Amino acid sequence: MDKIDKIIKEIDKTKAQIVSAQKKLKNLEQQKTQEENLQIIQAVRAIKMTPDELRRFLQKQKTPKMKDDQPETPAHDESEETNV
Repeated sequence: MDKIDKIIKEIDKTKAQIVSAQKKLKNLEQQKTQEENLQIIQAVRAIKMTPDELRRFLQKQKTPKMKDDQPETPAHDESEETNV
């Protein structure tokens, strides 16, 4: 049983490390999101537009999806026609 106890301890240690790493990852992802948001706010403030002007500007940047934007269907594969 000594070997099994050793393995169980190692499993518990590994699980604790995983939990710690997951917490660290979550914290880093939150920091990244916060920094991205700050950069967006700084960029918007640098434009020096009124909120209404900014809203209209952003609406103009949206382009409606047109049928011409759809990907073309691939050309017919000739290897499929070799049914002899």
